[in-house]
Amino acid sequence: MRKEQVKELIRLLNSNFLSGSPSGSVAQTGNLSTPSSLNCTSNMYVPWIIDSGASNHMTTLSSLFKTYSPCSGSEKIRIADGTFSTIAGKRDITLSKNIDLKNVLHVPKLTYNLLSVRKICTDSHCSVKFFNTHCVFQDRTSGKMIGSAKIMDGLYYFENNFKNKEAQGLSGMSYVPVRDQIMLWHKRLGHPSFQYLRHLFPNLFKNVDCYSLECESCVLAKNQRAHYYSQPYHASRPFYLIHSDVWGPSKITTQFGKRWFVTFIDDHTRLCWVYLMHEKSEVPNIFKLFHK
Repeated sequence: MRKEQVKELIRLLNSNFLSGSPSGSVAQTGNLSTPSSLNCTSNMYVPWIIDSGASNHMTTLSSLFKTYSPCSGSEKIRIADGTFSTIAGKRDITLSKNIDLKNVLHVPKLTYNLLSVRKICTDSHCSVKFFNTHCVFQDRTSGKMIGSAKIMDGLYYFENNFKNKEAQGLSGMSYVPVRDQIMLWHKRLGHPSFQYLRHLFPNLFKNVDCYSLECESCVLAKNQRAHYYSQPYHASRPFYLIHSDVWGPSKITTQFGKRWFVTFIDDHTRLCWVYLMHEKSEVPNIFKLFHK
C-alpha cells in the first residue's frame, strides 16, 4: 500500500462516509501496515478480515461461492481508497463448519476479504467479543464458540483460514509470524530439535535464535518423575484399617440358598469376619451391621 493510500484510508476511517450504498472498510488499530499476503491475485489465498465498519460481507474471489448470482454491473460499492468498485455478483459462502455467510458481495477490485460484524451477528445469530490479541464468535443461544480471529498487524484475521492455509504448506504462509511457522513444522515433523529444524529450514531461522524457542510438550516429556520412597505401614490399633472383599455368585448354594459372601479383615489383629448372602445387594446392610 502506497503512502498516499494509507493517508486516504485513515481519512476514510475517521469520517462517516456511509451513504445509501453498501460500504467496505478495514477497522484497524495501531500500525496501518498491510501484510504482503493482502496483495494477492485471484488464484492465491486471500484471508478474511473482521471489519466492524463494513455493511456487507465482501470477497475478491468468485471461487469461494457455493451459489452465485451475477449482478448487472450498475451496483457499486465505495472502497477504502474512496473510489467506487463494481459488484460483480453476490450469494452465499461457507466460511467454516459453523458459519455460513449470506448475500456476500463479489468485488473483484478488492485485495482482501471483509467479514462484516453487523451481518454475521444478524445472519448467524451470534455475538462477537473483542480482546487484545483475538476475538471470538459465540452462538447467542448455546454460548458455544463457533469461530475466532487472531490479531496481526492491527487487524483481526479469521482463524479458520489460517488452518486451511497451513495445509497448503510453508510456501503460502508468508503472513504467519515466523515463530508460529517454526512451531507448526516442529509439531508436524514429530517434535524434532530446533537445531535440526534450522538445518531443514534455514530461511525461517535467519532472525530467530533456535535456543530461544521452547516447546511445552517436549519439556514435559523429558521431565523425570521424582523418586517415591515407599514407607512400611504398621497398623497402630485394632479396627484402624479394615480390608473387605465380596465374592460370588457360587454355582453351589448353601443349605439356606446363599450364593455370596463378604469378608472383613482387621489389619492389626488379622481377625476375619465372613457373612453369607443371598444377593450382592445385601452388602450395604451387612456393612452397617458390622460397623456397629
